[in-house]
Amino acid sequence: MIDYFEGTNQCVILMEVLNGGELFKYISSNDYRLTEAKCRYFAREILHAVKFMHSSGIIHLDLKPENIVLSQSQQDTERLKIIDFGLARDLKEKDRISIGMCGTLEFISPEVLRCSHATFASDMWSIGVIFYMMLSGGLSPFFDGTKYGTQRAINRGRFVKGGFTHSNFNAISTSAIDCMSNLLKLDPSKNNCIIR
Repeated sequence: MIDYFEGTNQCVILMEVLNGGELFKYISSNDYRLTEAKCRYFAREILHAVKFMHSSGIIHLDLKPENIVLSQSQQDTERLKIIDFGLARDLKEKDRISIGMCGTLEFISPEVLRCSHATFASDMWSIGVIFYMMLSGGLSPFFDGTKYGTQRAINRGRFVKGGFTHSNFNAISTSAIDCMSNLLKLDPSKNNCIIR
């Protein structure tokens, strides 16, 4: 947000122009060559943004590919921004907050799906799903064809389509797979990738 103006009948928010579009649309174009090194760069950008957000006590609760955009669409300036903070919450110095189910099904963490609570680890789960999709060429780790099948897979932490044994992961490094595995832990207290 650049500025905010309020009149008697309307409010106007002046925001930065992000003309690069959605990250996943950008990297899936036919003329873009996505490598693991590029994925590592994008992962670093995403994690820096989330670190800033979490250090301010904010959890996003709707991290998904559509909410990660490029500020410009030139390959020499691939800077990412996280958008859409409509579901974000301030933890106000707490470790967790009570919450109902919110977010986009494929990216919701198990504890939020169960309407138990939300923590910084809830965002980290969503990042794990995003990284999985990015490195696998678009496979969704828990999408099971139906809403209920997907919910069951998330609650059990059960990958569909073979998980990391899928052929799309054959050329992916062990360290990248370890990173995703650590982000996609069923027990959020065992998620050792929380950044502050």
